[in-house]
Amino acid sequence: MGDVDDVGFSSTAPAEGYGVCANCFEDPVLKRFISDKATSTTCSFCNRESRKKPIAAPLDEVVELMLEAINREFEHAVEALGWDGQEGGYQGSYCDSHDLLAYEIGIELPNDDDERLLSILADLFR
Repeated sequence: MGDVDDVGFSSTAPAEGYGVCANCFEDPVLKRFISDKATSTTCSFCNRESRKKPIAAPLDEVVELMLEAINREFEHAVEALGWDGQEGGYQGSYCDSHDLLAYEIGIELPNDDDERLLSILADLFR
């Protein structure tokens, strides 16, 4: 099982102020959640806009939903692996937040050509 290598998810503050639309994710649960929670008419990531109805949910709320699912399947390395400073750190297999999202989970972000969304998400899951 992959493990996140940093201690504690502490705040969604870096996500505050961003809105993300359902088109920025492939996951049907996230798409539905975003559609249900949409409060903004503009997506901060793909720049999609709507004149009539909200299309983007607050990114911090989307991150909280993602965190619930991730915590059911993965542990932080500090909680699951031994540490040996002389042997180079954690003793066992683990990955950083970026690799967890991109490769272990395989999150699909179809409009994230510049990987800005992935980078923000990875920073939030440290």
